[in-house]
Amino acid sequence: MILKLQILLLMSLFMPVQAFSKELCPMFTFYTPSHVQLYNNYFLPSFYKAGLSDDFELSTTVFSQECPSANYMSAGWSNTVRHKIDLTLKMIESHWGKVIVYSDVDIQFFHTFVPTDYLGNYDIVFQRNEPKSNYACTGFYIFQANERVRGLFLKARGLVNPSADDQAAINIALGTRGESQKYTGEIAWGILPDSFFLPAFVIGATEWYPHMKFVVPKNIILHHANWTMGVGNKIKQLEYVKKQLS
Repeated sequence: MILKLQILLLMSLFMPVQAFSKELCPMFTFYTPSHVQLYNNYFLPSFYKAGLSDDFELSTTVFSQECPSANYMSAGWSNTVRHKIDLTLKMIESHWGKVIVYSDVDIQFFHTFVPTDYLGNYDIVFQRNEPKSNYACTGFYIFQANERVRGLFLKARGLVNPSADDQAAINIALGTRGESQKYTGEIAWGILPDSFFLPAFVIGATEWYPHMKFVVPKNIILHHANWTMGVGNKIKQLEYVKKQLS
């Protein structure tokens, strides 16, 4: 009996570590060369510092620079966001049935989180783009890889053009200017709480410039540096928020 227990103990010591490790939730992002500073200096370091590497398996894609200015809605922007939708569709196909998280690289994390706690019974949930609004921000979303979400992104892809980026296309498909939180494809969707933070929540839906001050709420999960133009201003906003929470 003692010998049998010793053998079992030795076997357990040599069992693969993977047998005891939990399954990580897929998270994906992308950047172009113009945004590499955001990825290397803010997104990726905060991903590890906030402990997300314990809960998420990160996949990063680098796209070519089709938007020379790297400014919102300038020439080449629609091509880049169309690639983003294609990447989302690829993730849906390769992780069918799983819960997946997408994040832009102008985001820095402060706490890890459990995606299913926020997805609930929805097919997809988006960061809020404007204060007290159901207009979806496509810089961060959590979704179930299923046929309804696939249909949403296929529909949105057909709506992208030089005057409508992926965010506008998704909101058109969702019909978010109305009262309902369902679109005609019967997709169930919702909005994340304001702990998935962006500055518009406190300064209003207006463009942010570096001289504009605002108070960052405590215990936010992440900060999305949007409502500002250009990579330089995004970096200044990221630093401003990080300093307040350090």
